[in-house]
Amino acid sequence: MRVDAAERIKQAAIREFAQYGYDGARLERIARAAGVHTAQIHYYFRNKRGLYEAVQGELAPASLDKVIEPLRASDKPLPERIQAFYEQLY
Repeated sequence: MRVDAAERIKQAAIREFAQYGYDGARLERIARAAGVHTAQIHYYFRNKRGLYEAVQGELAPASLDKVIEPLRASDKPLPERIQAFYEQLY
């Protein structure tokens, strides 16, 4: 199965943002890791902010599910589940 360029860019961006943060991330490194030219990043995502938002948009729901799922599976009373939820967030 061939992974398209936009998906390779997003996967490389996840690693780059995780390692360097938003300010330290460089489109040149992301492009190199994805095997594309920086022009393709601009084509698919416009700029670094657009790429960052695309990556965050995909990761946020999965992260939230990891927090919520244990609450759904719990047999504890609702107030205890809510308390556990807030403890996980903070």
